[in-house]
Amino acid sequence: MRWFAEHRVIWVLPSGERRPGRIAIALPEAGVAPNGDAYFQCRYVVEPCFPVQGFGRASDTMQALMDALRLVGTEVFVLLEQGVRAVYYDEADDPDGSTLLLLMTLGPMIRKPGDSFGVADPEGKIAALTSRLAGTRKAR
Repeated sequence: MRWFAEHRVIWVLPSGERRPGRIAIALPEAGVAPNGDAYFQCRYVVEPCFPVQGFGRASDTMQALMDALRLVGTEVFVLLEQGVRAVYYDEADDPDGSTLLLLMTLGPMIRKPGDSFGVADPEGKIAALTSRLAGTRKAR
């Protein structure tokens, strides 16, 4: 397996504890299911908050990659809902600004658990979080 995209962050937990981590996605790989069907899977990690590798699985490489990105977005949404923030190494003193940049980077991939891929923030939670972070950052 080869990681082809990686984003290093420092996760700031609600307690204030900081943990170095990363979000990484591997190149899609071909596989064969027990029933003989071919598929592609794309591994990803959101470490150390979700240390187990997950993967998107689909019938072609593009779908597997998009599925992995969607799953990364869901895991990041769960972290943000729990009050975790992401700090970039070069912006260690601005967790709200860094988290806002992460939201903009992942953009439409962020979904709450259970949302279908085509439903974008139906309750406005991502928009509210983005607005709150932007307001906090301006107040500094």
